[in-house]
Amino acid sequence: MFRDLNIFLQFEKNLPKRKFISVTNDNHSDSSFVLHNMIALFLKNSCPVILVNIAQSFNHYHNVALKLGINLKKVVEEGKLLCVDGLKLLNNLIESYFEEENCSNNPFSFIMNCRDHSLMELYMSIKEKVEILNKSATEDLNVLILIDDLSVLQSLGATNIEVIDFINYCNSLILRKTGGCLVVGGSTEVDDSDILLNYLSHSSDKCIQINGLLTGQSREVDGEITVTETSDKLSKKIMQFKVEEKDVKLFARGTCSAVL
Repeated sequence: MFRDLNIFLQFEKNLPKRKFISVTNDNHSDSSFVLHNMIALFLKNSCPVILVNIAQSFNHYHNVALKLGINLKKVVEEGKLLCVDGLKLLNNLIESYFEEENCSNNPFSFIMNCRDHSLMELYMSIKEKVEILNKSATEDLNVLILIDDLSVLQSLGATNIEVIDFINYCNSLILRKTGGCLVVGGSTEVDDSDILLNYLSHSSDKCIQINGLLTGQSREVDGEITVTETSDKLSKKIMQFKVEEKDVKLFARGTCSAVL
């Protein structure tokens, strides 16, 4: 886990509960380090994780987690990490199409115009994982549901309204079923992303935004991280950061000589 980042996000002592957190980035930055940290944070606190990986493969998450001291494949075998592998499902969909098989039960079958309500099956796949965890739980769950990149859903043809409805359904699982945390990623790289990003910034309890430096690229600084709290009273704080092999360094604006 990234200690400085968790202190900045106020997660060092208390895991977020019944919270909706958005993690977004602009075209010049990468917010994935925040997502990897959230997975490690929950697993190291013995809390289950449901990973909905749409932008990156499971092996990618596994390799990054190894650097943080976690073997995701082992965690999956132990039933502490459940995956809705979007990339695998998309591959299965393509195979079904070329083999002329029925694809209607695939969460991404809306791409092939197999049905309406494009993201309902994806939501049902997540709900099924939550129910599996609930059946085996001996106490209240504090589960993390992490959807790595909503922008991919837009690229696949889902409308803003459909994505927003999907988020609301997933958030209801947190509020009604698990008492845990919903984390969603997003990017400005997709056309017509403003509506979705504005929704995330106004609806999430904590909005984490990663931006590149206005002054351009730097070897010493990767960008700025802005955290906006909306659940209690509106507050905003900004730090600059540098992602290293096994850590993330944070420092106040103007304290790094490379960007003075």
